[in-house]
Parts: sequence; structure tokens; C-alpha cells
Amino acid sequence: MNFKLTNIWFVIFLVLLFYSCKAFKHGSTYADAQDTYLLITGDKDNFGDKRLSYNKYLFRCALEKDFFCIDNEHAKKDPDFIYEYKSNEKTYGIEFFYIDLDSVFVFEETKRNLSSLKLKETRKISEFEKQIYQKLIEQTKK
Repeated sequence: MNFKLTNIWFVIFLVLLFYSCKAFKHGSTYADAQDTYLLITGDKDNFGDKRLSYNKYLFRCALEKDFFCIDNEHAKKDPDFIYEYKSNEKTYGIEFFYIDLDSVFVFEETKRNLSSLKLKETRKISEFEKQIYQKLIEQTKK
């Protein structure tokens, strides 16, 4: 009886641990975020802000230390919106859109190290992406 009770408490502990873990939340919410543009509002309850937070946590070596560091001009604020996807090589990718900088920073996992993101390219925001941003803004006003 005592052995079963210990096992039950251990399972409850694991469930609570994983539920509160940002890495678990990243994986469990990825299906809702994949191939979707998400607005970053600064509201911790906003899904886009949650996804950004999970990504910063999960890929903190690449994103916080290298990308969101104090020396970078874009580090002073979060992106205006993001886009998460699977690349042609079946690796994870995320794009950060900065309207003021008219820039997109594209990160992808490398096949060699699937647990870290590397900056793949920096480019200008397309007209289509600017329209997407305007639609995201309009949706939040409703």
C-alpha cells in the first residue's frame, strides 16, 4: 500500500513539473502556432507572447545570449510579430518581424544540433507580411 501511494505522488509530481515547464508548454502548444503569424503585444496572456517566451526559454542559448543581447539594436524590444514553421529539412524555424527596422530575422535548427537555433538570414519585410501585420493589429482591436 505504501509503495502504491509513493508511486501516485511521484506521478503527480511529474505531471505538475511538466505542466509548469516552459519546454513542455512549447511542445504542447506548437501545433496551434505552426504556420501561423502571431502578434506580440506585451500581454503575458496573449498566445503570441507566450510562444515568444517559450522559444526564448527553450532556445535561450541562441536567442537570449546571441540575439536578444544588450548590444544588439533589436534587443531593446521584442519583435512585433513572429511566424513558426517546419523547414524543408523538417527542422524547426521561427521568424522575428520588426516593423520599425523593416527587418525579418530568420532562425532555424541545424541538422547537427536540433536543440539550438542559428540565424539563417536577415531580410526586409515583404509587402505581404506588412499586410499580415496590419490584419493582426485590426484583429486585436475588435
